Amino acid sequence: MTKIKKSEYCVHLLIILTMLFSLSTLQGQEHKKIVEKVVVENIEVPVRVFQGNQPVGGLKKEDFLLYLNGKPKEINGFYEVRKKLADDSARGSGSPPASQHIAPPRLFVLIFNLSAYTLDLISQVNTLFERIIRPNDHIMVITNNFFITEFEVVKEEKAKDKILKVLEKEMRKLKQEMNAFESELKSIAAVLKSRLADAGGVVAQNPTPLLSDFFVNYQFILEDIKEKYLSIPLDQYIKISEYLKSQEGEKWVINFYQLGRLPILDNLGEINRIISRLGDDGSSTNPVGEGGEPPQEIRRVIQDFYLNFINKVKMIDNLFVNDIGKAFINSGATFHTQLLSPLVRSFSNDFRYETITTESENILRTLSKLTGGSVYSSNRTEKFIKDIIAKEDISYVLTYAPNTGKKKKKPKVNIKIKNSNYRVVFDDQRRLKSFKSMMARLTQNYKDIEIESLSCKDDLVTFKIKNIEVVQYEGEKFWAVQSRIKILDNYSRLITGFDKVFKGVKGEGEGIIQLKLPSLTGGRYYVVLEVKDLFSLKSVTAGDAISIIKN
Repeated sequence: MTKIKKSEYCVHLLIILTMLFSLSTLQGQEHKKIVEKVVVENIEVPVRVFQGNQPVGGLKKEDFLLYLNGKPKEINGFYEVRKKLADDSARGSGSPPASQHIAPPRLFVLIFNLSAYTLDLISQVNTLFERIIRPNDHIMVITNNFFITEFEVVKEEKAKDKILKVLEKEMRKLKQEMNAFESELKSIAAVLKSRLADAGGVVAQNPTPLLSDFFVNYQFILEDIKEKYLSIPLDQYIKISEYLKSQEGEKWVINFYQLGRLPILDNLGEINRIISRLGDDGSSTNPVGEGGEPPQEIRRVIQDFYLNFINKVKMIDNLFVNDIGKAFINSGATFHTQLLSPLVRSFSNDFRYETITTESENILRTLSKLTGGSVYSSNRTEKFIKDIIAKEDISYVLTYAPNTGKKKKKPKVNIKIKNSNYRVVFDDQRRLKSFKSMMARLTQNYKDIEIESLSCKDDLVTFKIKNIEVVQYEGEKFWAVQSRIKILDNYSRLITGFDKVFKGVKGEGEGIIQLKLPSLTGGRYYVVLEVKDLFSLKSVTAGDAISIIKN
């Protein structure tokens, strides 16, 4: 080793220290320059383009125009995204499928919106695992009443069994609840026919009050069925879209939705024949009832009442359809929907099930179309899976730099396509005011409304409720609840029911309410009270037994 003199060593050390000092100074200056630079953050806008209902691929940045607050804006970044479900049906056939190499995990959200329990779901789940789902994928499962959080598929049979057990519980619960609804319908039908028979025939006196009572109770039951099984939980779907937005990789939503159906009065049933016979005996000129209306006029009034009532129950509210669809556009997920027809089943001579179009069905159709998915109307799951495997989802991502300087509260983005034959779909961030208000109510952490006490004395029901949501409007605080009473006989058959909305301005989310019961014959009854907070949308139910003594 060559020896270095002390003087030479000092010179070398001095040179090295000088170089290090100079380098650190330059690095510090360079770091300072970087910090002082303005960081430009590009904002991404997912876009899909369709010609008719078919996705359009192969477009370039030059094919698009982007506007910010009505003014042209440069598109900084642009790329096309193509994805397709891999068909893994070759697994286990002896030839190694392409998917045996380590593939990136995909997230599947499986949703089962069910309205009838006469459905074999095993084939749906088996087909999914045979054709699509593979180890390393992630799955979430959502049903009417149950939820499985995201989990990784390690062993397919174990994952499949996990899903099937939840679906089995869902179908059992659905069967119990639908049987209860059907029992209520048969009960009110039996009570109506009994009352009409006791009245000495429908032509002997005005049957309007009896039929009106029947239709009010009938409407209650149908609205309960519609709310519980024919309306998708909007807050749940919004949360799903937000969750998907935060996840990386491929995301797919597959929804098995049973078409909505309601038990409608059968045209050949006894109750419908009673209404149709009013005035057919030639006594249409004989005045009946307090108002002196002829039977034919009574029939017209009752039939109009029934038709208006049925139309109201079947009415579709398209108000939020597009807003829910827009919430999923930015999630990056492709949404596929299979519309399943419930099997025909009879439970009464007076009612028949009729398939209806619901707002939920419209929302799911819109979701599928806006996110590049498919809508398949058939119970053939294998054909549905085959179709979505063959379908390629094509989308684009455009980026732009936001305006600097004074920022507007809500910048408006608009994207156009130069080819007039194409249709561009994106989230313009515009929402109906009523939709925003609804989402604000759904996302706030309200306490559950409670029935603190319930008592029945003679024909008066008194109950105290607390944790009512209090709102302020024009300087005044108030609350509003909808109270519904159901009266059951000693055999748990529905006798009658009614509802009423109450508003209060006193108290901090508490109120004492009294309701007078209709005239009842002597006997033992059970009163069921349902209270719904009209601002927090929370509901609560309570019941109490009463005895009515008639002298």
